[in-house]
Amino acid sequence: IYDQFNNRVFDSSKDIDLNLFNDLSYTISSNNIDIEVFRLIARNDMWKNYWSANSEYIFNRATIDWTDEQRTLVVLTKMYDSAYQHPECPPDSVFEDDDTFDGWMISQRRENEKTRNKNRTEKMLEGKNLDKAGEVFIMANSQEEANNIYGLNDNTSRHIIKERNAVIKNHTGLIDETQLPDVQRNIQIQNNQQFKDSRKK
Repeated sequence: IYDQFNNRVFDSSKDIDLNLFNDLSYTISSNNIDIEVFRLIARNDMWKNYWSANSEYIFNRATIDWTDEQRTLVVLTKMYDSAYQHPECPPDSVFEDDDTFDGWMISQRRENEKTRNKNRTEKMLEGKNLDKAGEVFIMANSQEEANNIYGLNDNTSRHIIKERNAVIKNHTGLIDETQLPDVQRNIQIQNNQQFKDSRKK
C-alpha cells in the first residue's frame, strides 16, 4: 500500500498496524466504482469525444502505470467501439440497457463461433464430392467438437435427429432406413408427386 507521495505505508509485513490496515481496506472498498457507473461513463458523449481525440495518450502516462479503474474504463470503451463498428450494430436503446447489450454480445459471440465451426468443417470436406449427399457424417475427436458439429445443423435437421434418436431408443433390434420418420415422410411426398404426375398424363 502506497500513500499519495508513492511511499510505502508499511515498510514490511511486521510493521502493519491491523487497525489502520482494516480502516484502509474499508475506505478503498467503500470507494470502489460500480461497473454500471463505468459503463455509463464509457457511453457518455463527453468521454467518447475525449477518447476519440486522444485515445493513444488518454491518461498521459504509460499503460503499465494505469490504475485498475482506468484499465476498466478503457476496456469497456473499446468494447463499445467494437460494437458500434459491427456490420450489424444494434440501436442506441440496446447500448443504453446493460442487460440487453450483454445479451447482444453473447448472441454475436455464439454466431461467430458457429461461423468458425462451419468454416473449419467446410475445410475438412474440401475436395469431397458431396453435391448429391443427403447427409454428411463427420467424426468428432471430443465431446466439445461433437457439440460444435451438431450446432451446424439447422432447426429442421435437429428435429430429424431428435426423431431418429427417439425411434432408435424405443426400438429393439435392427432398424431399416425406411422405418425412420423423415424417410417415411420423403417416401410419402415422392408417392404423392408421382400420383400427381400420372394424373396429368
